[in-house]
Amino acid sequence: MEELILAMVGLAIAAAGGICLSRLTYYKNKGVQAEATVIDSKETKKRTGIYLGNISITFKVTTSFVHTLKYFIDGAWYEEPDNAGYTQAMENGTKRNILCDPKNPKKFRYEDEVQRNIRITGALIAMALIFAGRFLYSYLK
Repeated sequence: MEELILAMVGLAIAAAGGICLSRLTYYKNKGVQAEATVIDSKETKKRTGIYLGNISITFKVTTSFVHTLKYFIDGAWYEEPDNAGYTQAMENGTKRNILCDPKNPKKFRYEDEVQRNIRITGALIAMALIFAGRFLYSYLK
C-alpha cells in the first residue's frame, strides 16, 4: 500500500509539472516576440522571520530587483515591470528578448528563461515519472 501511495505522489508531481510545462510551451509557441529595453530598476527587500506583537525576529533579508521594460507590440508601446526577481540589477538601456501573451501584451516572460525552464521542467517530469513507475512496479509485483 505504501508503494501505491508513493507512486500516486510521483504522478501528482508529474501532473503539476505538466501544467507548468503547458504554460511555458504556450509562451514559446504562441507568444509574440519583442525586443524590450530596461528603462528602470528598483530594489525591493523582503524580510522573513517571526512577528509576535511587538517582538520581531528577522531570519533573512532578501534583496531583488524589479525592472521596468519598454516594448512595442501591435502598434502600441508598453511599459511594464517584470516578475523575475533578479538578484542583480540590469543597467538602463539593456535590451532583452521577451515573449508576450498574445491575448494580453502586458504579460510577458524573458525568452531565454522560457527555454531554460522548459528543459528543467521536462527533466523534473521525467524524474517524477521514473519515481512513480518504480513504486508502481513494486506494488504490482
